[in-house]
Formats: sequence, C-alpha cells, structure tokens
Amino acid sequence: MNKQRETVFKRCGCTDPVSGRQLAAHCPHLPEPEHGSWYYAVQVTSVGGRRARQRHGGYPTREAALAAREVVLNAPAEQTTAAAWTLARWLRYWLRLVEANLRPSTVHSYRGHVERYLIPALGRLSLADLSGRRLQACFDLLARRRTRNGTPLAAATVDRIRATLRSALNTAVREGLITTNPVRVIRLTRPVRPYPVIWTDDRVTAWRRTGSRPPVAVWTLPQLITFLAGVKDDRLAALCVAGRAARATPRRARRPAR
Repeated sequence: MNKQRETVFKRCGCTDPVSGRQLAAHCPHLPEPEHGSWYYAVQVTSVGGRRARQRHGGYPTREAALAAREVVLNAPAEQTTAAAWTLARWLRYWLRLVEANLRPSTVHSYRGHVERYLIPALGRLSLADLSGRRLQACFDLLARRRTRNGTPLAAATVDRIRATLRSALNTAVREGLITTNPVRVIRLTRPVRPYPVIWTDDRVTAWRRTGSRPPVAVWTLPQLITFLAGVKDDRLAALCVAGRAARATPRRARRPAR
C-alpha cells in the first residue's frame, strides 16, 4: 500500500476576463454544487526513488474523487508510478538518460521525433494509459500527415519515429514502469527503399521534358568528369573532389600486404 501525501480539491475552467488565465481553484462560483469538478492529487515514488505528483480530475463529487484516490493509494507501487509519468515527461527523461551514450546526430534525430511528433500526439497520456490500439491510431494519422511541401510523411520517417518510441518504452519496461511494450503490436506500411539507376541520356531527356526523375540516379563517368570540370575554378572545388573521392572509397579497405 502506498502511504504518500494526498489531497482532494475542486476547480473549474473559468477564465479571468482581464488576463484570460484560468481561475481554477480561485473561482468565486466554486461553492455552487453544479460548478466545476473534483480532483485528487497524490505523491508517488518515481524512477530512482524520486517523488512525482499524480493528479486526476473530472469527478462530480468530493466523495467520487476520494474513492478514486483510495484506489490509487491501495494499488501496487508499479501501477501508480506508471500512471504518474506522462509520455511527454518520460520521453524527455529518457533522452537525458541515453544521450551520453549516443552520437550527436542520433540524439538530434531522437529529439526531433519526440518534440515534433510524439509529444504533440501522445504526450498527455500516462504510461499506464498507453495501449496498442491508441498507438496504432496515432501512427495511422502520422502516415497520412503532410509535410510543409504538401507531400505525405515518408513511410521510412514514420518507421523511424516508431523505432524511437519503441526504444524509449523498452527502457520503461526495464525500469519496471510497464510490463510490456505496446509499440510491438503497431503495424505500418513497409518503407520501400528506392533502387538506384544509371543517369542515362534517355533518363536525362525524359527529365528535361517532363520534370520527373528517378528517386536515386547515379552519374556515369563522363557526367562526373563534366561536373568536376565545371567546378574546377569554384572556391569549393576541393570539397567537391574530396566528397566524390570519399563516396568512391570502399567502407572496408583491405590492409596492405606486408
């Protein structure tokens, strides 16, 4: 049984006519029986022994809020801790936890997924409220989301966002906050990797005529020579040559024979 400090209070959504801020627990109409709703708040033990405040409301009477509070206080510690962590709070905690062991580019990618997609869509949910059905609905919406250019979000991008969430919730499983990872039941359209083709004269002609081109086109040797000859007097010519040379170098070079 959890013995944390608890409280029950009443509040509403009325706003101050001057500042526009919510009056919350300071509304003068709260004594009226039909105005506002009741909330409970409890302190629970979080990850690493930290204290976290869990609040829930919308109850019509004080007695209903007290009864809901008692359910929380008598629940197993793992269950109350999972309910105290919103997904937004957990994702940011997880990023701080793992960033020291990751490359900066990976951390940047994770943070973009978290702040741009996951928190706006799911951040208000607690870890205890996450389910495969809710996550599937969220990722179905992401798959139909449009970029700034009006094109659908790439399937590969949606898949990487899912991988970020899966990694974060795997850590939550290891910490004992949740028993299973609900991301494992999500089904997405498999990303199709574009197949590279040679940038032939026919494809160049079709591109100039229609404006459409293959997703990945590889230059021929004459085209590469033409490009390098065209940039030889540019101030970034050395960078272009170095970049082309690096791409042409095999990833695993053989050791020279002794």
